[in-house]
Amino acid sequence: MVDRQLSEVRIRQRTFWIFVKRIIVRFQDVQEILYGYSDLSPGSVFAFAWQTADLFTVALHLKTGDCVNLFRFFGEGQFINNTFLPDWWYWEESLHARITNVDQSDASLSLADLLSQLIGAPIGNLPA
Repeated sequence: MVDRQLSEVRIRQRTFWIFVKRIIVRFQDVQEILYGYSDLSPGSVFAFAWQTADLFTVALHLKTGDCVNLFRFFGEGQFINNTFLPDWWYWEESLHARITNVDQSDASLSLADLLSQLIGAPIGNLPA
């Protein structure tokens, strides 16, 4: 929760839905809003045609050097064909990708931009 009157971000983290940890971060302690992308698809290592599994992360980078993860946006991505065969050859995989594709990039970037405006910190890249 972003509280502009108190100039702080209140975070409630849950681990296994049992353990709750509360964190309060003041706006002045935030160095930048971190935004990053990872492709988690296991098929990309072993196959030449696969559907990506996109993970976008929004976090706070504090002046102390700590990083506080806020949100992770996960969704099925696009179909990638790195073979000499045309896409229609993989019609089943391509169709599955079109049906299950979720565009998480717009939602995650909008959140990072909104946090940047509210807190007054720039957006930076999440380290790999």
